[in-house]
This record gives sequence, structure tokens and C-alpha cells, in this order.
Amino acid sequence: MKKLVVKSLKVFGITIAVLLLVMFLFPIIFPGKIEKGIKSFANENLKGELNFKEANLSFFNHFPSLTLD
Repeated sequence: MKKLVVKSLKVFGITIAVLLLVMFLFPIIFPGKIEKGIKSFANENLKGELNFKEANLSFFNHFPSLTLD
């Protein structure tokens, strides 16, 4: 029983670590795609036009919310 609990905790810990790593790397690996998606979504839902040159995207500035600067 003890081995099952330890193994379950290891799997849970590794899963959480991988999810945090993906949340950290996703904005770094795909910055252009995310910016285009945000611009198109905002321009479809606004009366005006949203335009910006640079965007910084992070999950960790206001965790667990996604933050765009």
C-alpha cells in the first residue's frame, strides 16, 4: 500500500512539473502565433482596431491567469 501511495505521488509531482514547464515554454516557443490570435480575436470583438508591436505573455505574473503586457 505504501509503495502505491509513493508511486502515485511521484506521478502526480512529475505531471505538475511538466505542466508548469509547458506553461513557461509555450509563450517563448510560439510568440508570433499567440500575438496574431490575440489581435484577430480583439479586432473581431471591438468596434475599433487593436494594433501593437510587441507582446509579453506569461502565466506566472498573476498565476493562474494568463497575462498579456
